[in-house]
Amino acid sequence: MKKAITMTAMILAVAIVLPSCSSTKTATTTSNVSHGRVSGTWMVSNISYEGIIENNVQTIFDLAPPTAFQNSTWTLTGSGNGTIALTNGTVQPIYWSLNEAQSPASFQFKKVNPGEKARNVTTGYSMDVSSADANNVVLRLPVDTGGTRAYIILNMTKK
Repeated sequence: MKKAITMTAMILAVAIVLPSCSSTKTATTTSNVSHGRVSGTWMVSNISYEGIIENNVQTIFDLAPPTAFQNSTWTLTGSGNGTIALTNGTVQPIYWSLNEAQSPASFQFKKVNPGEKARNVTTGYSMDVSSADANNVVLRLPVDTGGTRAYIILNMTKK
């Protein structure tokens, strides 16, 4: 349990610190990213890894291993409420937002338990929006690999 908390804290720290420390930015196709474009129901159609071996990350979002997110359904309403539903039956309510002001745009969410208000949740997760169009969104979750930047990439298809 302590190891999972430590890993989560490291991932969150990397997700917050690395983008702000970057001296160069890579070109992305997120100029058309908007809250309305990301709203909807999405299925994770593919998970890939950049700079990391697949089994090196045991858990993401304090929910499950990355492979458990294959074919998961993300319901993102225009109000910011949403859910992540894994194929094993786990459903996690979330409150999400999109930071379009930074480049690349950032998809952020907080896990919200029933009866809990999102404003009272102080921790969350952030992913770069690599690309987004009417039918596909690609999110890149930064992972700390001992000082180098690596990513778990979630390719999502509109349902």
